[in-house]
Formats: sequence, structure tokens, C-alpha cells
Amino acid sequence: MATGSSASDTAKLRVSQKSLTSAKRCLQCENHGRAFAHFLLVLKLQPELKEIIKADFEVTCEKWFRELANKNRIDDLMNCFDGAVELFPECQDILSRTGSLLFGMDLMAEAASCFEKVLKANPDCLSVRDNLENVYSHMVERWHYRMLNDKFRNQSYNHAIWTGISKGHQSVLDIGTGSGLLSMFARDASAINDEKINIYACEMSKPMYHVAQKVFAANKMTEDIHLLHTKSNDIVIGRDMPERVSLIITETIDAGLVGEHILSSLNHAWHNLLDTSTTAKIAPCVIPAAATVYAMVVECDYIRKQNRLLYPALREIDLSTLSIVCKTSLEAEEPYTTEKLSTIPGGYKQLTREFEVFQINFNDHKSIKKHLAGLHRDIPIKVIQSGRADAVIMSFDLDLDDVTTLSSKNAESCWEQAVYPCLHQHLRLSNTDQVENFMLKTNEAVVISCHCANNSIHLSLSEIIHSSRRGSITNIQYMNIDGASMAENTFQDSTNTSTDTAGSALTDTACTGCAAPSLPPDNIKTYSAITTLIKPYYALERCEISRLNDIHLNAVFCTAIYKLCQRNTSKSQLSLLDMTQGFSALWTQSLKLGLREVCVLDQTTTNQKLTKSIMDLNGLDHKQVRFSSIDDFDSTSTPSFDIVIADLVEACGTLRRNILQEIAYIKYTAMGKSAVIVPDSVAIYGVCIQSDKLEECCCLVDNKRTLGLTIDQFINIYQMSSFVDLELVSLPHTRMTTPVKLLELQFNQPTIEGEIPDYLNQSNQISLSILENGYVHAIVYWFDMKILDNHNLSTLDSNTHWKQAAIVLRQPLAVVEGQMLRTKILCKDSSLDIKLETV
Repeated sequence: MATGSSASDTAKLRVSQKSLTSAKRCLQCENHGRAFAHFLLVLKLQPELKEIIKADFEVTCEKWFRELANKNRIDDLMNCFDGAVELFPECQDILSRTGSLLFGMDLMAEAASCFEKVLKANPDCLSVRDNLENVYSHMVERWHYRMLNDKFRNQSYNHAIWTGISKGHQSVLDIGTGSGLLSMFARDASAINDEKINIYACEMSKPMYHVAQKVFAANKMTEDIHLLHTKSNDIVIGRDMPERVSLIITETIDAGLVGEHILSSLNHAWHNLLDTSTTAKIAPCVIPAAATVYAMVVECDYIRKQNRLLYPALREIDLSTLSIVCKTSLEAEEPYTTEKLSTIPGGYKQLTREFEVFQINFNDHKSIKKHLAGLHRDIPIKVIQSGRADAVIMSFDLDLDDVTTLSSKNAESCWEQAVYPCLHQHLRLSNTDQVENFMLKTNEAVVISCHCANNSIHLSLSEIIHSSRRGSITNIQYMNIDGASMAENTFQDSTNTSTDTAGSALTDTACTGCAAPSLPPDNIKTYSAITTLIKPYYALERCEISRLNDIHLNAVFCTAIYKLCQRNTSKSQLSLLDMTQGFSALWTQSLKLGLREVCVLDQTTTNQKLTKSIMDLNGLDHKQVRFSSIDDFDSTSTPSFDIVIADLVEACGTLRRNILQEIAYIKYTAMGKSAVIVPDSVAIYGVCIQSDKLEECCCLVDNKRTLGLTIDQFINIYQMSSFVDLELVSLPHTRMTTPVKLLELQFNQPTIEGEIPDYLNQSNQISLSILENGYVHAIVYWFDMKILDNHNLSTLDSNTHWKQAAIVLRQPLAVVEGQMLRTKILCKDSSLDIKLETV
């Protein structure tokens, strides 16, 4: 037996070595498929060779998987991936990149499957966990949870659907069924009325389609509801449904009312899916029946800081002739952000009364077509309270039927309000300081330009009318960078028109081109007002504007750079490498503070042009700023930088993706021996909280919210542990522990050459004492950064641009006062994990 076993081992070894030789030869010839097959055989026969072949196997996997993806051979790719995971799970980097490849191809289910398998083989791989949760957030968007937890909304829809079914509707289509809740309401209504009706539900999202399948099965409704995996606009009568329906139900509604394409969906439905024939037994009907859109102008410091640069100068540099604004309200597709005004940090001041903008009747096909094709209104409205106009806020009332109405203004509603920032690019007059600064006085008036077209509502403050001014404003044009002008509908002021009554001054104008003009590639445009002033503006991301307006952050970093320059004892000036994500004024400020050269990593064309404009304005040489990429540095680079600015924390409150690895890489490839990383260190703090509101944003709390229908176990599969963009100051919560330091990362500590810096893989374990009886839903965390000496920044400070983040427990943890919680913290490769357990 021993001899036979020895002979078998020898044969295996011979086959393995031959396959290894073939694998390397195929890889060299770029025959990646055959190389992959040979490597798998080697791993099966001689798993002890893993480390020897790892580098070649990773290259083979990456290239072969990409070839399969490019050829759309997804099934083959997944089979090869499974083989790689089974035989070489330690190859987590390349396996994770495969998931990212599929994610980039919009193959969410396949990407999630890749990350789930890698995570099962490597449970402590935090970067893969982060990738998986990112995919989950795209598969099932987070608003699903708020919507399903809104019991009042669910009861209201249930009542409206029950009322509709009781009137005699025999066929129903649920457009955008999601989890299937509205379809199940229809089915239960038909059972109560003892009517057998045909119920159809369509869902275009593959993940949500599968959720609905499981939900219908769990609630024993698979036979009663015909589920279609398609867009409603692609449904063909005779192929997908046997006949037209008499009732359509839908909740394809966002904070901007029509952003989920409800207008185009219902336009198609009235043309092709609803039974509008003269022989129909019952008049066709849509739930919801109608919507009324409202708006008001507000002053809000929190919104202002996110949407336009507030300062004509920052330390050492002049910005007075530049217009730097957020690109959000200049985008044609979605010209608004969303906020819950009832909990917005710092509150807001209402400068005008709330006024009606549009009424859309979903049961009137003409109304739908009118708003879809393009409708424009200029609405004059009186200022009721002096202040600075920062945004036009939009809300809506949704009439489900004649008696049931939902409102996005309700503080408990699942919907937020749409926020349209006030920017001078929207103004027809921009020749006074009052207009430039958007200062309004009581009894003045403003004109709100309102456009509805192509499934989007655009609102903007287009004019400020002072009490002394009357007359008409005409021939107003906006001009793009190529000089092509676009005529705007304008407000004709009439002495017989009361600016206090919006309705009396409304004129609907058919508008085929009323959407905002598309932006040029570099996001730089010019505008022309009545003064014929041509002024360039730069459109940045909202987080970049917030950072620019963060005076405290700017002052602390400038002070640190100045001190480092003062401490410089060498004859030559210092050089700086800035790793900031997005635009920063520090680049030009650093040169004014005495630096010789600044190198900036991975910036957009817009940011580079803006930097050069600031340099021109401040008399700086373009050659002093160099735009580069982290890929430009390697082991052969000459270490040349004396100061490295590391932008550690994203505006949403989490560590920047891969930032710790990038710091370690730059420290090895680009920093001199005495170089300094700023910040010097960062301490991570946390506090355990109980917050029902936070839990409702992260999962379906229970099936009572969905009126007893079983949904939670299927939708909560996509529950995430990481929650970002959290404002602890405005979040309703109870502190269950005192705040405590969880971990500290040091960046300027000496490291032995060849060793991995501690901050790349650092852990800690502490005990926390519970303050009162209740539940722990999450641990909220933030970062306290020691920039230099006694100069510090905290992401908990509500005066900075940062928010906080949290690790949310999948199940709330019941606790009692005095109980101890064992807390395990791990920070690995820029990902953070916190585990809680009772002692």
C-alpha cells in the first residue's frame, strides 16, 4: 500500500510540475484561459505551492476574468471565480477586484455573490465587507427602509386601494412594485370584497424582483399576483398581460415628486395599459390620484455652506472675482438635494409663505402630458421676513384619492424635502450687492422660476424685485461657454398684479427646452445678465464647497503649515504634497505661506483650471503647483517632499477609502527622512446610542409596520452595518454609554524599514458601562485629529463640514444600567469594524 501511495504521489507531483510549466508558458503567451486551468490543477494537486504561484495566479485571474467579462461570458466567469475561491481563498485582493469589475458592469447580483464568497472564506476582510455593503446599497436603496417603516403611509395606501377595489375594479397593475406591498394590499382587498381579480406587478430592478418573489411566496400570494421583471413602459398587452387593466397603483415617487419617472410611466400607461375604451365596465383609475407641489424660500446656514463659496478671501489669498458654486442645481437630471427640514442642524427661517407651484392630476392624461412635455411658470411672491435667501424648498401633497392625502411636509413622513440652492447663476439681475448676497427685506418680492419637464421639476430664485422698482424685465439670456444663448421665459410685472398672490400672476408657458442647459465637459460656464456682465463660474461637488467654507479647518491647517515653515532651518524652502480628495484652497495658500512647491494628487480638469485662476489672481507662478497621480510614485522615485497633507476623513464621516495604505505608500516613496505628515495623529472616539429613528433608516423594524405582511426577513438581507452622513446633534437618540476613545493612529512614529506601519492594522479592546436600561442600536464614531502641536480638529464639531458615522447592530442589544459591554475595535486597511457583546 505504501509503495502504491508513493507512486501515486510521484505521479501527482509530475503532473503538477508539468501543469505549472504549462501555466507559466500560457501566461507568457497571454493565453489566460489555459493558464488559469493549469494553475487550478496545480493548486489542487500541490496546495503547498500557493505562495510561490500567488503573483502569477493573481495576474492570470485578473486578465482572464476581464476577458470573460468583456465577452459577456458571465456564467463562465462565475464558475471560474468559484474555482479560485475554493482552491485559493487567500487571494482575496484579486477576488475582490473581480467583484468590483462586475459592479462596474452593473451586474449587482453577481458582484454581491463574489464579495459574499470572499467574505465567507475571509470573515475579517473589512475592505470586502465595505465593498459588499456598497453593492447592497445599490441593489436595495436605503430609502426602501424608511418607506416600509412609515406605517401611516402604508395604512393610507391600503385604505385607498381597498376603496378602489370595492368600487368594482377587476384588474390591477402595480408599477414599480418593489417589495410587493401595494400588490398585496390589492390582493387582500379583493379577498375582503370576495372578488377574484387579476393583479399584475412589474419591477425592473433584478434584486427587488427577487425580493418580491420571496415575499409573495412567504405570504402565500404567488398564485394571486402575476409578477413581471420589466419596466412598465416595456409591457406589451397580449405578451406580458392578456388585457388592459382598469386600476393602476404606484408609489414611484421621490422627494422631487417626479424624479422616479412617474410622469413617463403613467403617460405610457394611459396610452397602452389602462382600459380607456368606451365599452369598459368601469372608468380607469390611478392611485395616487393627484399631487400638489408647494415651495417656499428659506434662510439656512447649513444649506448655504454646502452650495456657494461664502468668503471673498481666505487667509493669504484673494477669491473676490471668482464665482465658486455647487454643481447640484446646475445639473439637468436632478437639480436638487434633499433634507429633512424638521431636523436640519441649526434650523431655518422661512422668508416667504409657502405657495402652490403645480397641480398634477394623474387621472387626467392631458395633465400628465402637459407636465411631461414642458411647463413653465414665473411666480412672484412677497417676502414676509427679512433674511438671506439660501434655497427654494419644495414639498408636495399626494392625494391618493378624494379623502386620503399624504404630505412630504409631515415630519414623520418617509419623504424628505427637495432643496434647490439659490445661486447668482440663476438670477436675471446680478448688478447689486443685495442681489449678489441674496439679502431680502420684508415686503420686497422675489420671482421663482418653475419648470416641469422630462420627469424633473426645476425651481430657482430668478429675480429680486425691490419695492421701488416696477416694469418689465425682458431679453434675458443665459450663455454657455461656447457663446450659444438660450432664451428664458421671463416675468412681466404688472401694476395690476399683486405680488402677494401667486395664483393671480401665474401664466403657463409651453416649454420644450426649459430644462437647465447641460454643462460643458469641464463644468465651467459663463452667464449673461441684463447688465451684459460675463462672469465665469466653477461648479464643484457639494462636499468640496462645504470644505472651502470650513474656516476652522482652513485656519488650523494654514497655521500648521506656517509653523513648519518657521521651523525650517535649511536654506531651501519646503515642498508639500497634498493628498486632499477634491479641491482645496490650501495649495495656493501654502505658496503664500512660504513653500517652494506644491504637488497635488488626482484632481479633475475643473479643479486644475480653478487653481490656475486663483494663482493668476494672486500673482503666483503656475509652475509652483504640479498636478500628479499617486501612480506616478514608486520605489525608484526620489523622496522630495517635506510636508504631506493627508485628508483622512470623508465629509460623510468615515475614513477615506484606501487613505491609510496611500499614506504608507507615499511615506515610502516620496517623503524625505525628516518629512512630516499632517495630521500627526488621529484618535477615534465612539458612543453607544439607542435611536429608533436610526434603526428605521437601516432595516424594516418589524412586520407590524407593513400591516402584518411578511417582508422583513427578505428585505433585511440587504441591511448594512455602516451608516454615514449622520448628524448626531439632530438625531433623536439616547446615550447609553459615555463617549470613549476607541483607538489612536500615529503617523509620524518611526518604523523599521520593511515593517508594516501600525496604523494599517491596529486593534483594541475596551469595556463600556451602560448608563440606563434600554437597547443599543449603534455605536456612533468620530475622529479627533491632532494636526500639529496643540492645534486640533474634531469631526464631531458641528461647525466643521464633517458629519459622523455609525456601526449599526443587525439586532438591537438589550442592556441594563451598570452592565458592561466588551467592545472590540479593528482598523485595518482604512476600514473600521466595531463589535459589541455583553459581559
